[in-house]
Amino acid sequence: MTEATTPPVATRPARSRRSRWFVLVLMALLAGGGYLGYKHLWADDASEGGSHFLTAEVKRDVFVHEVVERGDVDSSSNVEVRCEVRSRQQSGTSILEIVPEGTHVNEGDFLVRLDDSNLQNELILQQISVQNSDAAVIQAQTTVETAELARQEYENGTYKQEVEEVQSLVFVAEENLRRAEEYYRYSLRLAAKGYVTSIQLEADKFAVEKAKKDLDVAKTKQDVLVNFTKERTLKRLDADILAAKAKLRAAQESHQLEVAQLEQIKEQITKCVVRAPTKGQVVYANDAYRSSEPLIEEGRLVRERQTMIRLPNPDKMQVVAKINESRIDLVHEKMDAVIRIDALPGVELRGTVRKVSEYPMPTSSYTSHLKNYATMIEISNPPPDLRPGMTAQVAVQVEQLENVLQVPIQAVVEKGGRHFCLQTRDGEHFEPCEVAVGSNNHKFIVVEHGLDEQVQVAMTPKQYFDDADWTALLAQRPAWKDQVEAIAAKKAASGDGKRVVVRKVPVSDDAADHQSAAAR
Repeated sequence: MTEATTPPVATRPARSRRSRWFVLVLMALLAGGGYLGYKHLWADDASEGGSHFLTAEVKRDVFVHEVVERGDVDSSSNVEVRCEVRSRQQSGTSILEIVPEGTHVNEGDFLVRLDDSNLQNELILQQISVQNSDAAVIQAQTTVETAELARQEYENGTYKQEVEEVQSLVFVAEENLRRAEEYYRYSLRLAAKGYVTSIQLEADKFAVEKAKKDLDVAKTKQDVLVNFTKERTLKRLDADILAAKAKLRAAQESHQLEVAQLEQIKEQITKCVVRAPTKGQVVYANDAYRSSEPLIEEGRLVRERQTMIRLPNPDKMQVVAKINESRIDLVHEKMDAVIRIDALPGVELRGTVRKVSEYPMPTSSYTSHLKNYATMIEISNPPPDLRPGMTAQVAVQVEQLENVLQVPIQAVVEKGGRHFCLQTRDGEHFEPCEVAVGSNNHKFIVVEHGLDEQVQVAMTPKQYFDDADWTALLAQRPAWKDQVEAIAAKKAASGDGKRVVVRKVPVSDDAADHQSAAAR
């Protein structure tokens, strides 16, 4: 057998390292050569007058500052139709019939019919309960009347009868005492003459004492009847009346509750047929972010207070735009806006900012760093085929100036609160100049002083100003500053000067670089 020879393992890493070092050195030489060539070319171009600059013409035109954002079409008069039937079951109430989605309805038109079979059964049982409670009220009322009659009977009948009976007893006892005393006196006279024995005389005296006791008992009965029995009996009868009235009130309140529950069931049965509270177009409340299946359709269950249908008014439409927090301070109420609908190409609508939310919209965990504010733009002329849910682009017109000088925003460089441009009149020779700027719309910036119309300015002046002598530039004072200050002093002296505050977005180097890259 011939043994296989294995190549040396240690030579491969060495070769690989030498190859990598060779590639790195070659790349460094190429980069250095390119940089030296670029600097040489730049030096040649700069010595020849700077013809390498891209230029833009200073134009006098209409300046428009717009905030452009996306949004969704909705109705500013959006009525929600909710289920008002209380769920007798935990799952809800079934939809038996519903009007097709997209139907235009008027006030009072049929929308939804819910299942009321359980309510019909409850209605029958509740009617029986109402009748039973009505019978209980009648019985309690009879008890009250009976108690009141019992009191009248005692006070005007039984009591008087008992008083007369006791008075009769007193009268009889008094008469018996009188007779016993008279007979005892007669017996004393007979005993003195010896006609009556002592035993007979003692018996007559005992009869007098007994008559006195009978009289005392009769008077005591009269006193007890008048002072105690009457008051005790009246209080007991009054308590019976109060108890009977309390039971009557309880029966009446129970009856009212039963009747109220009966009316509530009838009302619930009435609410099983839902009608349109106002005119609009039927839109099912199928929230896609909650379920992939439709929530509203025939046979589905709905809970109490659940939204079933929305009725947006097609005559009152709006766009809910999401304005980023970096530009929300530019948008205010009553500003004009231009609206373009994605589903209606070529259609341009007009609108007005109606409301700007004071708080940011809710965000998810993935977009928590983005803060957008809901802004409602009312559409002035909604077309018939405009529908809620369509996507729109909104351009809110923040500011519009007529016949003003403006240049691309990347043509202006800011230094120490002052702004500079690089201008040329022949396209070859460039010179720096200080300018007074106004508003900008992130594309163009208004030049109030320092430039003339149809002058060319460099689109990338940063390349020049990076190597410029800023000490000499900042020491210069352009002639237009004296004119501006003189005009301001004259207006202030005459009292006609009005301070006008215009919001100016700072011109940053990053924004200029981005605009320059986009232009190239």
